[in-house]
Amino acid sequence: MTLPSTRLRVLMCAALLGVLALLGVVAAAVGGTVGVALFAVLAAALVVTAVLRGRAALAPTSLPPGRSCTCCTTTHFDPVTIV
Repeated sequence: MTLPSTRLRVLMCAALLGVLALLGVVAAAVGGTVGVALFAVLAAALVVTAVLRGRAALAPTSLPPGRSCTCCTTTHFDPVTIV
């Protein structure tokens, strides 16, 4: 799986934050102070969840037990054959 470019990811985050800000303005107009407070809590939870899931998705995968590199298919538990 190839990741999209950094520029595309930044533009997508900026667009999503813009939509989130617009929804905040609508919540302020419709619900007043209570609407803004409720929206702020929900938006913060959404952003924190997205950041955590994004970091987990981009984190390097750990090697299985016994593997010290990714350059070969053997492990250090395989028997050694002397030729």
